[in-house]
Amino acid sequence: MHIGPKRLADITDLVGIRLIVPDVQSLLEVSDAIRREFKIPLADSRDASSVESAIGALTGVLTQFERLIDQVSIHEKRDIHPFLKRHQYLLFASPDLVFSEVPIGMGTKYRIDFLVQKPDSTYLLVEIENPQARLFIKSGDFSADVNHAIRQVEDWQEWIEANLPTVERSYPGIRAPEALVVIGRDRGLSSAERDRLARHNVNMRGRVMIRTYDDLLRDARAYVRSIRGAFGNLLNRSVNRSV
Repeated sequence: MHIGPKRLADITDLVGIRLIVPDVQSLLEVSDAIRREFKIPLADSRDASSVESAIGALTGVLTQFERLIDQVSIHEKRDIHPFLKRHQYLLFASPDLVFSEVPIGMGTKYRIDFLVQKPDSTYLLVEIENPQARLFIKSGDFSADVNHAIRQVEDWQEWIEANLPTVERSYPGIRAPEALVVIGRDRGLSSAERDRLARHNVNMRGRVMIRTYDDLLRDARAYVRSIRGAFGNLLNRSVNRSV
């Protein structure tokens, strides 16, 4: 007597395994190992089409993001936050987890915009400010918006370190988290202002990094290019081996 589905199409539940790798190169190596071990057929034109479709979708997101931050009336909480929440790779290319609007302290009035858990199990606090905010004033000093954002993330860092037993119940291993402030654009910065910003980031050694929305765009474009190159190489190797 036959028990169970007769056709593969009748199966509603299958056991699967999810593998998380730290970077594109590891993805290639793992993919090749799985293909060899389980004798999976080599890539065909449909695989190439799927890769191009996925890359096209990522590129489309970057176009949408650029248009969004170009808007004069943009608001970071209303417009930027939900977009970054949907497309987290714009914040960090390969996170383990991304938490949104994390409460800090005993109440819930103040929240971290994003808390990123990296593949090495360390954490990154992310505070997003307005893309239209100025980074510098005429004297060459940071603007009030920049200084306020820096103070805010430093307050969070201090509170976390002073209350580790409490915070680690929800976020194990969160000791001494680094922080990222995303604010303004860099298209109109002078060379002296660019140097000042670079010096700050070097001196802070990641403790509180200041980056612009143009930085996010550049990093995301480089990430998409690396994916295109990596999968392109994978498909080419597959085709060459099949010849």
